Amino acid sequence: MRVGSELLANTMDAYRAGDKIFIQLGQLARLLDLSVRVSPDGLSATGDLKPPAAPFAIDVAAMTATIGAQPHHLDSGSVCPFSGDLFLATDLVERVLPMRLRLRPDAQLMEIDPTATLPVMLRRAVEDRRRHLDQKEVKGVYRRIEDPYRAMTAPTVAFAAGMQTGRGFADAMQWVNVQAASDLAFAGFRGAFAANSRGMRTARLFLERVDADNRALGPLGGRRAVLGDVNTPDARLGARNVPERGLFFSTSPLSRFDFSAPVVPEGDLPAGEDVELYVNGVLRASQADEGVGRYRFEGLTLPMGDNLVRLVFYGAQGQMREEVRHVPLGAGQLQPGESVFQLGIAEAFKPVYGFGLANFMHREAGPRVTLGMDYGLTSSFTVHADLTRYDPWGAGARIAAAAGVKTIVARTGLDALVAHDTLGGRAASLLAATRRGSFDLRASHSEYAGGFIDETRGPIGFGLGALRRASELRMGVAAPLPGGMLLPLSFDLRYADFDRDGARFDANIRAGVSLGRAYVNLLLGRQRRSGPVAMERNVAAAEAIVPLAEAVTVRTGLTYRMTDGAGVERAFIASQFRNRFGEFQLGASRYDRGVANTLVDMSHRYRIAGVDITTAGGMELDTGDWRASLQLSFVLAPGGMRDGYRLSSANGAIGGRGAIDAFIDANGDGRRQDDEVGVGSLRIHTPGGIVTTDDAGYAVADMLGDSSPARLRIDASQTDQLYLGGVPDALMLTPRQGRTVPIRIPMSFASEIEIPVFFATSDGFRPIAAILLKLVPLAGEDGAGPVIAARTGHDGIAIFGAVPPGRYTLRLDPDQATRFGLRMAEAPVVEVPASCGYMLLDRAILHIQEGAV
Repeated sequence: MRVGSELLANTMDAYRAGDKIFIQLGQLARLLDLSVRVSPDGLSATGDLKPPAAPFAIDVAAMTATIGAQPHHLDSGSVCPFSGDLFLATDLVERVLPMRLRLRPDAQLMEIDPTATLPVMLRRAVEDRRRHLDQKEVKGVYRRIEDPYRAMTAPTVAFAAGMQTGRGFADAMQWVNVQAASDLAFAGFRGAFAANSRGMRTARLFLERVDADNRALGPLGGRRAVLGDVNTPDARLGARNVPERGLFFSTSPLSRFDFSAPVVPEGDLPAGEDVELYVNGVLRASQADEGVGRYRFEGLTLPMGDNLVRLVFYGAQGQMREEVRHVPLGAGQLQPGESVFQLGIAEAFKPVYGFGLANFMHREAGPRVTLGMDYGLTSSFTVHADLTRYDPWGAGARIAAAAGVKTIVARTGLDALVAHDTLGGRAASLLAATRRGSFDLRASHSEYAGGFIDETRGPIGFGLGALRRASELRMGVAAPLPGGMLLPLSFDLRYADFDRDGARFDANIRAGVSLGRAYVNLLLGRQRRSGPVAMERNVAAAEAIVPLAEAVTVRTGLTYRMTDGAGVERAFIASQFRNRFGEFQLGASRYDRGVANTLVDMSHRYRIAGVDITTAGGMELDTGDWRASLQLSFVLAPGGMRDGYRLSSANGAIGGRGAIDAFIDANGDGRRQDDEVGVGSLRIHTPGGIVTTDDAGYAVADMLGDSSPARLRIDASQTDQLYLGGVPDALMLTPRQGRTVPIRIPMSFASEIEIPVFFATSDGFRPIAAILLKLVPLAGEDGAGPVIAARTGHDGIAIFGAVPPGRYTLRLDPDQATRFGLRMAEAPVVEVPASCGYMLLDRAILHIQEGAV
């Protein structure tokens, strides 16, 4: 039984007679907290429906139902008193109660659509607010793992080195990539180095502190502070983020996403991997490894509301892994008086160490500075401002100031902004975004004058000059398909007009659909460029991922050019085979960009003792050019609770890890003693997948993420201990790169208590469903646990799970007892022994209170 999307009860009684289905009114009222009482003989019902207040009565003898002042005649075939309750046909339930019913007997499911606010909905809303305010109750469900920074910890190191030989397109080359991460100077240290024999070298070094409670710099506050190679924040208008050496500081919540700012997914990318990004089932972007061990998707715009972001990683040897993130995108409103700000100061395109990325197009005079601030003016309006200093592409240093306001009108987020710089440039923009069910819309328009350079909307250069105007429209919808399936569609339009008679227009239509076990992504795209470099390109593309078996996957794709010599621009097919030793890939591809080339390649990754040995080769059939390569890669990381360093596959790079220790905490100190037993087969759902503790209660969780809050859900249903208490629903932590966090899960033995509940009638006793009972610890008893609630099922049996040792009294829920005029014959005392286990109590007897009708 569901109300909306919420499961209200697993079972309730219903009967079919001919083409009608009958439901117990008393049981339904108790489940929905309706103030409706059925007489013990089942011949009448009285009550008061709130809100709004409306007297309610059913009289079977007169065959009438009265709601408020309006009487309803009852058909003889729509009401039936039986076994001390009143059974109503579903069409009559919809007439007399504020709801619509959808019944699916084949699926054993009843869904209720309220036409007015039901009392159970109000009660649960109050409980949710109380849980939000009561920190002790929240911590009892979601346990937070604290892991403070240290002066120095053992680093995690990722290493990859290889060599290649060949003829023609692939000359001989050697390369080495090294990444390291650890705690250093009470901050998180990260370093990456990549070099090859052709002279290409990159390095990235920085220290970072992250704290979800706004204490990254202690009394100075902050949720993120970075020193070294950083990416400064994007301004709303003007300077975009660029790689620089400098510092970054922000007080913005780590999980706060604002519709007016782009989302920037980033993370570890092991050597040789590609990553594809899917938003709500549609492929939006892809990146290949560039030798620095990181991926970063710039300028990703998402629709308002909750978004499902999938990152799919493909290794050169056929391996595939997936990360799923839920990104809730709000209107960016702050509470009145609340403020957040961020600051970036750095030298653009100049790394901390050694290997300059800057060239004549990147040189900037002086540092690049970005300061942004948001302030909650009222509950409906948030103002924001930016102040930036930048020298865009050497076009002249300038200071730009921008100010704007964000609000919500008719469920639509609006962001209006104006900007001015010290060289006389001016700009204004308006952004609107909304989401209604499966439809979402995002539209923006910007106007520029006086040579204002806005790097966030489009690049300058190539003789185009600065922007005059820029527009963007993004629309998404889930189109229904036969069989109840949905086809996610995404429409993107972008237009930019430049000073020197140049314009750019991009339009894309994307769709993604699952066909059986296969996933298919479709694209229609149009690009048009005018000005000094004119170009027009229309393409259609399709890509499919088809799992043929548990260890065999085929990827195939085709890009067809519809202009400038129509024909196949790119086609590929790749098959991946996985076994316990590694992965093997065999593929073929053909490119036609003026000159057609056909490439056949294969690779194999062999895992041995945590080290990946990769061999690969390929040949161009048109020219006879060939290549062959060999690479060795591994990650050396601090181990779990019992181990020192351990070798692991390079798939996980050096993201955060967790060393899990699940045990029975007999003495209650939260730490495992030598004589305390582990809990095996405990399943932990992590961002990197599901891990299961071994017989001793240990496990290592890889790929927990990097400096973003992570939630680990606990599933104790398969454990080797039958009766457990103190098991949290989830663990909350903020992992950091290179750190193996000790995750202790202390538990205790607990009891499962079963009690049958009967209602006393003139004919004897009968089971009563939907009665809410509570085990309340006796005052002053040592070891007594919290109040534990349970509801009787359709058979009148209530089951209390995870009851700690102690002495309790069994009581009716006072609100329900008052509403239905019930009392318990006696309140038994329940003693739960330290040994715990299963307990079956004597039946509890309920009576009608004296004076209750």
